[in-house]
Amino acid sequence: MTKEKIYLKTRLKTRHKIILAVIIFLILFLQLVFLHFAFKSHIEERKVEVSEYANSATNTIRLSFEKCIADSETVSDFYTLYGMDFIKDFDKICRMTMYDDSMIKSMYFAVDTVVVAAYPSTVKEATIGYDMYDSKDKADIIRKAISTRKILVDGPYDLVEGGGGFSICNPIYVNNKYKAMVVVVIDWKVFEDTVVKALSSKSNQYYFGVKNNNYKSLSNDNGYIISNTDKKLTELVSSDFDISGDTWTLVVEPKDGYNVLKSMIVEIILCIVVFIISVVAIIVSIKYTLKYNYNLEHDETTALFNRYAFYKHARELLDNTVDEEYDLIIADIKNFKYINSILGEEFSNELLKVLSAKIREINPEGICGRFDDDQFIFISPSSDNHSDEFFKELTRKVQEEMDIPNLTIKYGVYENVNRELTVARMCDRAILALNSVKNQYGTDIGNYEGPISKHQVKVQSFEANFDNAIANKEFKIWYQAKHDTNSKEIVGAEALVRWQTPNGKMISPGEFVPTFEEDGLISKLDEYVFEAVCADIAKWTAEGRRLVPVSINLSRVSLCNDDLVEKYKAIVEKYNIDYQLLQLEITESAMLQDSQVMDLTQELIKAGFVLCMDDFGSGVSSLSSLNLLPFSVIKLDKSLVDFIGDPGGNEIIRHTIELSHFKKMSVVAEGVENEQQFEFLRSLNCDVIQGYYFSKPKPRDEFDI
Repeated sequence: MTKEKIYLKTRLKTRHKIILAVIIFLILFLQLVFLHFAFKSHIEERKVEVSEYANSATNTIRLSFEKCIADSETVSDFYTLYGMDFIKDFDKICRMTMYDDSMIKSMYFAVDTVVVAAYPSTVKEATIGYDMYDSKDKADIIRKAISTRKILVDGPYDLVEGGGGFSICNPIYVNNKYKAMVVVVIDWKVFEDTVVKALSSKSNQYYFGVKNNNYKSLSNDNGYIISNTDKKLTELVSSDFDISGDTWTLVVEPKDGYNVLKSMIVEIILCIVVFIISVVAIIVSIKYTLKYNYNLEHDETTALFNRYAFYKHARELLDNTVDEEYDLIIADIKNFKYINSILGEEFSNELLKVLSAKIREINPEGICGRFDDDQFIFISPSSDNHSDEFFKELTRKVQEEMDIPNLTIKYGVYENVNRELTVARMCDRAILALNSVKNQYGTDIGNYEGPISKHQVKVQSFEANFDNAIANKEFKIWYQAKHDTNSKEIVGAEALVRWQTPNGKMISPGEFVPTFEEDGLISKLDEYVFEAVCADIAKWTAEGRRLVPVSINLSRVSLCNDDLVEKYKAIVEKYNIDYQLLQLEITESAMLQDSQVMDLTQELIKAGFVLCMDDFGSGVSSLSSLNLLPFSVIKLDKSLVDFIGDPGGNEIIRHTIELSHFKKMSVVAEGVENEQQFEFLRSLNCDVIQGYYFSKPKPRDEFDI
């Protein structure tokens, strides 16, 4: 499974969900606060508009009434000037007075309270001689106007002429004596239209009302109101004004009430956009935070936990499952560096992914991590039965999927971990178990069995018995023949060491050599083997047997001894043998990592020894080193030979042999086990073959040239 797929399965933890919910709530709260204040601001703005409109309406209505009152005063002035003589010209005077004032529906002139003149002609006959005291609607206002001597406005009310309107009562006094009454009737409909027109088109957006506070009012047909109305007004803006001594009230309300949502469209859309952007930004931020944290804890190639994340999550697992027993296992891919150099980084990465996937597959309830380049660590319930078959099956699955039949995976197992230890200490114990089998051929699973592991006990035993083993010659020399590739004749041999204990048990070098390399005893063992080989060659010479060069391994520790050359020269001279019969095998890494060793090898060559580059292709070799190091023979490691048949491996072997021959070096291939390998090497003109295909290592007494 790729890292991306695993990441997509990452779920928000509870605390992440809570944080996300809190942030979204805060954003919503702040936006609601913003909209609340924006709403109040728009309401206030609307009220200011309504108030301004009310002031305009008040002025317009007052001016309209004042114009009509002025018309009544004009008639009064004519009476004062001409007396009753002006009656014959009443129609003319009225037309002249009202030519530009369509609001006035009719005008009456009454002597005392009896109508003597009327305008227009349509109301004359019906009203001439009518006593206004007899009017049910006007008697009170007529008496009040006479008694107060004020011009009074009455209405609105139903007119005798039909429809609704106002009336202006203007009493005329001469010498402080009431003489006549001028009555002006204002047409409701025309008055309303005039007021609305004067207030501009915005009037259509409002309900407004006007009333004389002492009288009942009417409602019109256009939705505008004069005082009381069938529509219930809620939030009114009112304005009081005075007309001829009476207090009148104007009330105004927008037709849509104070619904300002339409005017808040911009703010609402802005809030929605900000909310969406904020939520998306938060989710993206959390996503990338999770991804960043994921990358901090996970290996890029395998998507497993890295070492320190494994420590953390394994600790959490142990702390949360106190009743469960766990085993900690470390897996190591043998010769991974070589696989990477031969088959390429892409193939090696795929191998790591497959192994990590198989570990996850068999460890669903545990924690897995990548411990090192070629090492994996996992902790799993002990109930999973981590037997040898369990690990062999895991290796087999990886071999089959990657088609690498010779792939080796080593395992170190620390069973029933001690929870009081840190996870790092637990891993150390698993590594100890792994190291106990890391260099053992045929043994792939090591177990940690206590504070002093079997491996440590074995190490201590090897070290304690080493001197006695040297003194008692328990280290036996075995020889493995080397064969000419074309003639198949024996043309050389390699000296190998075995440890045979007094009880007859044979210990392979894979068990004791690593121990002696670590504690430095290997230098003494090298010298022991070298002298034993020299003694054998001297014996074979005395017996008249055919002699072939014998190669002997020199460890890195021995190469650091300043007196090595002198000691080995003394041994050769002691047995009086030819230097050319002795080939000293030195690993390439030992040569390249120490300039002192480079100088020492030059001294060995000057002394007459033949140098052989051992283990070429074991994981650190490069073809460029063939140009730098003073070897006469190069030995291809078995791990390189095992990749014969793979296109990449074939090419590296071919280039190595060609370059070696160009540098006048002979090539030995070790670990050749089948005919396919032999035929391929022969086709490339490899000089010498060593391996089970021709012969296995034999004790000295059984080795015969």
